[in-house]
Amino acid sequence: MPRIVADYVESLGFLYPTAVDAQQNVDAGGSGFLLGVEYEKQSELAHVYVVTNRHVIDRGSKVVLLAGGPGSPVIHDLSAKRWTEAPEDDIAVCPLDQSAAFSDLPMVRAASMLTKNELEDDTATYRSDHPSFGDDVFIASRLASDQLRDGSVPAVRFGTLVSGRPVAVNHKSGFYQESFLVEMRSISGHSGSPVFLHYNDATLHMQQGLRWQTPSSGIRLLGIDWGHLEQVSSGISTGTGAWNAGIACVVPAWKITELLEDEGLVKERKKTERAIP
Repeated sequence: MPRIVADYVESLGFLYPTAVDAQQNVDAGGSGFLLGVEYEKQSELAHVYVVTNRHVIDRGSKVVLLAGGPGSPVIHDLSAKRWTEAPEDDIAVCPLDQSAAFSDLPMVRAASMLTKNELEDDTATYRSDHPSFGDDVFIASRLASDQLRDGSVPAVRFGTLVSGRPVAVNHKSGFYQESFLVEMRSISGHSGSPVFLHYNDATLHMQQGLRWQTPSSGIRLLGIDWGHLEQVSSGISTGTGAWNAGIACVVPAWKITELLEDEGLVKERKKTERAIP
């Protein structure tokens, strides 16, 4: 895994129930990140969105503290704003009342998101730009604990892709969420965090051994962390219990792309671009 540049962490936003909670950095809410959607005719400019899980918003955490970028930290109270939620996925987005240049504000580029077409390209099985078993993955997130003097801190955790394709996982909200499985511990506070995929430049073949491929195109957004698989056990003395199995569940990035095609969001982007000389 290469060294992680600060931009990935600085694009994070921490979500809280109230502005006071954000100021005090309390152990509540979840995580999110800034996503930039390029202008059609000015690719250096972006429409800026806060992206997180739907369940974080539904539980009332709509105040965003941005830890990176100019003037940080900055608190945006988006409680009165229109959040757009995916009807069948654990994703929600809200536009900030601003546009920004990619060079001026740390954010994830929408163009860097993994697409479904890439996943379904059967000719790419052994290419380094195709997700597969064992690829390196990292999450930029919020680590919250009462043992930390500041309540919570930005953090990066690492893991590997368990399966090359998403699977349906039973969500606590009562539906099956299509999810990538990643061997990486997801804990409270990580919900809504961006998960990135780093393509390996080498492939291990059973017959041919290790083969180096053409250098990869870099790091892509795999999706959003929404939770983890639980291991359930029962015993006569201990009763029934569940614990974190160490497998994180990640909503595929193309689900964000689909949500951004919401009619209202598209109209807002076009209106904003028409107002720019």
